[in-house]
Amino acid sequence: FVIPNVELSTGKRLQPFYAPVDLDRVDLFKQITNTEHSLYDPDDPEHRQLFLNKKNLPKDIKDFKEQLHQRVYRAVSNGEVADRQELVQWLESNQINVTRQVKNSISIENPYEGAKRPIRLEGEIYEQGFRATGEYRQEVQQRIEEYRGTTSERYRTNVTDYQRQLEHKSQYHCDRYPTVGRENSPEHSKQRPDGR
Repeated sequence: FVIPNVELSTGKRLQPFYAPVDLDRVDLFKQITNTEHSLYDPDDPEHRQLFLNKKNLPKDIKDFKEQLHQRVYRAVSNGEVADRQELVQWLESNQINVTRQVKNSISIENPYEGAKRPIRLEGEIYEQGFRATGEYRQEVQQRIEEYRGTTSERYRTNVTDYQRQLEHKSQYHCDRYPTVGRENSPEHSKQRPDGR
């Protein structure tokens, strides 16, 4: 999209999208659209991935992470690793130095000569609460059922929040860019029948 950064009736600068303020509204729009059209829901716990790799990684780091993910998966499958604490011990025993642990990821020392930044390992397996047990799988299944059971409630809340944010943004623009002859009446602020 190409959007001119000028409000045409006043000639003042207009920034139609500012991420810190507008991203929440965009996310609400995404969630509403996904629900209304039964599209893929990336927030559904069933769609969590065991391993995550960013697409813009250098090839050597990407290859290293993919090989490490395969080794970790085999260790979990073979019963060598049952939870995150054991995963950290397993990494250390395989000469992979863990530099940091946070709730959703583990960082390891970069094995390449001259590399300054650690490598972040992300995905369900690297999260703090991961356990390779039947109970954990039952907990995940329960979270999926609870999430899907609240779909209509979440949809209604999202629509309400989205409408409130749209009205706030509309009022902000009306206050910031008053034009000669424009009246602040309900007739001018309501949506057109075609949704604009």
